[in-house]
Amino acid sequence: MDKWTSSKRTRQEQTGFKNSLVSFYQRAHPSDPNQLKCMVVDSFFPRQLVRASHIWKFETEGDGLTEFGLHPSDLSNPRNGFLLCEDIEKAFDVKRVCFLVDRLRSNDLYIKVLDPFLLDPTTSPVVCQGHTTLRFCDIDGLQLQCPPGCLPFRRILDFHAKCSFEKAINKGWLAPSSSFADFFDMSVDSSIPDFNIYQGLDSDGDSDVDGDEVDD
Repeated sequence: MDKWTSSKRTRQEQTGFKNSLVSFYQRAHPSDPNQLKCMVVDSFFPRQLVRASHIWKFETEGDGLTEFGLHPSDLSNPRNGFLLCEDIEKAFDVKRVCFLVDRLRSNDLYIKVLDPFLLDPTTSPVVCQGHTTLRFCDIDGLQLQCPPGCLPFRRILDFHAKCSFEKAINKGWLAPSSSFADFFDMSVDSSIPDFNIYQGLDSDGDSDVDGDEVDD
């Protein structure tokens, strides 16, 4: 079983996590409970199309979180998740996109699209078919929308980005001489464990892959 892209969560477990993210990141619609706001596009979409994604995947049962100075119980912490349009979440799960920390404004996170197929305006798909005209090439560099003082775990996003960067070089998406200095500073006073811990959860699938969502 691919531990990076599949899930054994129950509907009840997923609903609880999703609700905690909606509250923590203030993504609820003011009048329509069936609409949620994506943290990248910053627009409302049908609730079932906005995924509640664990950053450090749920099926790990928290194994490996101590390497980041966290506790296994932090697996269900809302800071270990975000709310993304379905196809953005899928791209994140297989490291076609990642999130980078702005070197000047360390509280700001920006999405970086690494896969050239997603970046090319002639091939770039829309991020939510039938609900927006925005494509992946349009969202490259957009800021992740978080309320003040409510940020996801940057140390885990940092590590995911480093793994995504390594994949991008291996796939030929970036030149071998590329460095993170070409984008933003990645590490913000965080202790990043060895790559091998994360690679055990890796998936190099580039097709549409089911994320870790069980929609309510």
